Amino acid sequence: MTSLLQSKRSSTAMGIVLIVVATLFVFVAARASGSAAVDLDLNTGSAWLVSRSDAETARINGAVREAESRTSVASTGDDFVVLQSPGALVVHNRTQGTLTPIDSATSAAGPVLSIPMDAEVDVTGRSILVHQPEAGELWMLELAVDGILGFDPSLPNFTGSTSTLAGMATDGSALVFDPGSQSLQ
Repeated sequence: MTSLLQSKRSSTAMGIVLIVVATLFVFVAARASGSAAVDLDLNTGSAWLVSRSDAETARINGAVREAESRTSVASTGDDFVVLQSPGALVVHNRTQGTLTPIDSATSAAGPVLSIPMDAEVDVTGRSILVHQPEAGELWMLELAVDGILGFDPSLPNFTGSTSTLAGMATDGSALVFDPGSQSLQ
């Protein structure tokens, strides 16, 4: 009888310990702030990768972990950068002095637009800023379904002194600092 009583006490004590540990675990979990997690919503479940050696971009489908399509964006050896913003994917070929929009739905390259060779380019949303710092000129372009609109080399949206600085705000508007007039526009 003593061994049965000891066994019962032991089981009861073990049960109480388990209940206390479980309660403590739930309490700590409920009070924990957790850790930050990145939640990328690419809508299509895909991402864009750049192969400089092959001068192409590739859309990678994360669900199946393979390249769905590849698009040639430059000649091998060209200096190019792929600029991406929600709703826009544009290749700036610095060697050729061109901009090429890429249709993110079909991966097809759109019409190539020639820009000044020494231009700097920025993309926010569907707005494209082309800035030629040494000439102090700036063009604001729009990425449309049929290509890039708004570029006339003889009609910049802004002309200032040499060595202007330019960038884009998150709303797609241009910010320009003109050192000649010491003004921000």
